[in-house]
Amino acid sequence: MKLPSPVIRYVCDHAVKTRRGAFLSVDDKGHLLESGGSLALYGLSDLKAGVPVADHVDFLQGMLPLEGNAELLLAIEVAPGTYAEAHFLPADGADWVILFDSSEETAIDQLLQQRTYESSLLREQLDRERQSKQEAKRVKGSLRDEREKARHFLGSILPDAIIERLNRGEKSIADEFEDAAFLHIAVAEPESLLAGLPVAARAQLLGEIFAVVDRLVQKELGGIVKTAGLACLVGFGVPVSLEGPLIRAARAANDIACRFRAVTAGTNEAPVAL
Repeated sequence: MKLPSPVIRYVCDHAVKTRRGAFLSVDDKGHLLESGGSLALYGLSDLKAGVPVADHVDFLQGMLPLEGNAELLLAIEVAPGTYAEAHFLPADGADWVILFDSSEETAIDQLLQQRTYESSLLREQLDRERQSKQEAKRVKGSLRDEREKARHFLGSILPDAIIERLNRGEKSIADEFEDAAFLHIAVAEPESLLAGLPVAARAQLLGEIFAVVDRLVQKELGGIVKTAGLACLVGFGVPVSLEGPLIRAARAANDIACRFRAVTAGTNEAPVAL
């Protein structure tokens, strides 16, 4: 694009004034021919004609003489906190180095880079926190599951009243009961009862039997103290005192015997004897 001469002069004058331009002219031996502009800004005010510029200006080392092509270097720190945009132009008998102040643009770029870096760190921190929360949630869920398993396990071997006392923090539980009764209930001849039944059907049958037993026991305010295989031990008056535990145990035993007197199970219609 060809610009009119007045426009070119204006653009040049504007660039020199606003971007504080400076120039160096260097011969093919690397010696300074002339210089001008805002040299002090770039720390070059002490340069004298005839000196080898590469010995005094670090960023010119290895750059001169040019090999016929124009070059551009961006964001060169020519002095502490001062950055320049360096243009290298080849000419007959000399190479020109033109400097424009780019300190403000470089500062903005560095600030943007810093903000980008900080954003990246913040994103990584947020990712770690999210992962930590997910892990904590997973561990919490795992602990909740383990507590639920422990609760079910305790419930299968201990009465609810004892479990509640353990949960309240009691360490040593030793109670004395002046009047209590125990009823031992077991499946009689389990081999003939369960013969020919698949494993799932066996489990279901036993579950149904002891569910009925549990209901009849609870009717007399008793509770299963312990289970062992196909048998269970029921307590009356323990671990909570109860009036007439022996009579209650006898009534529960009679109810259970009556309930299962004519009950059969399985394809062989084996009697469910307790």
